[in-house]
Amino acid sequence: MLAEDRSRSAYIDESYYWIETCASTTLAFARSAHIVPMFFREREGVNKMNNPRFLLVLGLFLMLLGIILPFMMVIHVIKSTFFINFFAYGCSVTGLVLGTIGFAQLRRTR
Repeated sequence: MLAEDRSRSAYIDESYYWIETCASTTLAFARSAHIVPMFFREREGVNKMNNPRFLLVLGLFLMLLGIILPFMMVIHVIKSTFFINFFAYGCSVTGLVLGTIGFAQLRRTR
């Protein structure tokens, strides 16, 4: 039983390593492309949830997360659990809703 627990632990550690690697690579690309300062600027008196660009970027990120997580489960990089399945579905739906709201606000302001 100890060998089985060790293999599960190693599998989980490897899964977290891949998730962390993907996240850090995405953030490094965003910083090098100057996407992060443009969309996530802190301005005094401005609510980020009213910013259509922020909603679009957040929606896009959540949609991509909702695609990447199930793909990683299919190729057995991470173990498929109920939590990760529902989390991926929730990210996808939330990203779709936030993106739609962002497009509506962007259209309204122009």
